[in-house]
Amino acid sequence: MKRVSVVFLILLVMPVPMSSIRYEPVSYSDDGVRVFVTVEANTPWTAPFNEKVNVTISVEPLIDQMTQVNITRIDVILNKVEADQSDYILMAADEVSGTPITTGVTFANFTSEFNFASTDSGTECYFAVMVSGAYRNATHIAFFQALSPENLVGPFVVTPSIESPIVWVGLIVMAIAGVIFAAGIYGVKKSRKRSTRKRLSD
Repeated sequence: MKRVSVVFLILLVMPVPMSSIRYEPVSYSDDGVRVFVTVEANTPWTAPFNEKVNVTISVEPLIDQMTQVNITRIDVILNKVEADQSDYILMAADEVSGTPITTGVTFANFTSEFNFASTDSGTECYFAVMVSGAYRNATHIAFFQALSPENLVGPFVVTPSIESPIVWVGLIVMAIAGVIFAAGIYGVKKSRKRSTRKRLSD
């Protein structure tokens, strides 16, 4: 039991190898625009984490003869899938905003570094984005707020570390189980000794 505990602790303390991953570019359409997203991140992560992610956004309105496209805000969201796979839970988020942060003619591009910090962990995590801004042509101006699916980019894993509460709970459970196991072995040995003495006295 002690050997198993030691191996478990070593695995928890060991750093998880990380490499910069440029995820496959993806796109989605919402609120009159098409949004193209590219994410580059050093994944997987270990909780608690404080990680930087490079995100490139391109916005293209779905109407013709554009004269101007503005991006005023970009939110990048980190979600994890619930244990029962029924929904997504927000883990962390970061945003960049301005008046505007970038402008284009028929489309607008923007690249920035986003920071994510949390103590949470998850076996299936995704990035999502929300882009806000406005576009105009010769006849009218329209504002947009384009929200992506919750599982736009990913998945990747955020593993718990020795500092994570869930790991401490696991260690406590293992310690209690070890004590019970040791007490059981001691009880069995003691009862055998008593039986042996009783047979010898007979």
